[in-house]
Amino acid sequence: MALTDVGIANSALIKCGSDPISSLTQNTRRAELINAIYTNLRNEVQSAHPWSFTLLRDTLAPSADEPDWGYDYAYDLPNGWLTLWTLDPNDIDYVVENEQILTNESTELDVLIGIVNTDPSSWSYLFGESLAWRIAAEIGYALTQSINLVESCHKMYAKTIAEARWKDSIDSQVKVLETDKWTNSRR
Repeated sequence: MALTDVGIANSALIKCGSDPISSLTQNTRRAELINAIYTNLRNEVQSAHPWSFTLLRDTLAPSADEPDWGYDYAYDLPNGWLTLWTLDPNDIDYVVENEQILTNESTELDVLIGIVNTDPSSWSYLFGESLAWRIAAEIGYALTQSINLVESCHKMYAKTIAEARWKDSIDSQVKVLETDKWTNSRR
């Protein structure tokens, strides 16, 4: 059975011991809580790993608009991008700012990026379960006033997201940018 947004929301509600909903826009407190956070949490979990269902390979040409200072070229990232996973050439100095890659590299850049995927039927079951646990951790206290439930949901999220990442990594081998502490401190 294919995943749906409402199905994932109901999984989160069940994990909190709450009744299910019929839609995210339903006029109930449960639906309103989930609707308020669903998009942000989906994007958060999608940006946590190079999921096979979020990857886009693209070749970027320099933008006509050059940066004012610091770098010579800007490359516009596509709409809906979440995370830059790989960049070729991979040994260039760059920063990501305001939906652009800024660099002194003048040639086209090959990128592998994570984009927002709003189609839950294309997600893996384990990703859906991870998202449900993440939602449950976020709404758990508002529904139950139980810190123990929230802590349990966070633990289950950590467990399921690790399993989902492992399974997705087996299915698609993606080499993620490797950087050292010095490089990371510069960005």
